[in-house]
Amino acid sequence: MAHVEGRVVTRVLLPDLDGPVADLLAAGAASAGVTGEIHTTSDYRLTAEWAAAVRQDGFGALRYMPRFTPGGEWALAVFGPEGAHPDRPIVRSRPLAEILEELGYDMGRSAIPSTTALRLRTRDDLDPPVAPEPDQGYS
Repeated sequence: MAHVEGRVVTRVLLPDLDGPVADLLAAGAASAGVTGEIHTTSDYRLTAEWAAAVRQDGFGALRYMPRFTPGGEWALAVFGPEGAHPDRPIVRSRPLAEILEELGYDMGRSAIPSTTALRLRTRDDLDPPVAPEPDQGYS
């Protein structure tokens, strides 16, 4: 549960966008080269490059699926100055653990695997099966 403790989900008022929203979940995104990998990769450099390209093409935000959120939830990354924006107050902020409990996760045990656990499990799944010893037969 350490990767959940101290994290919050915050709702803020959105600014006026500097352009349209690039929807990385739309079927048409595939024509621009978007695949499901963009939503699940831990390669921050890759996602940052995509965001920079989207911004350079005149979009004001991009819609994507957060990699730690199962189901049909989506997030919006808004382009603009970083940091606090007092002119856009926080509407609501809640602990992530509270939200996960509401969604049915058992927070008393490690129901949510860490990135490391997922990586190890994936590597195990990719290992080729071990061939059984040839039948020596009995005499």
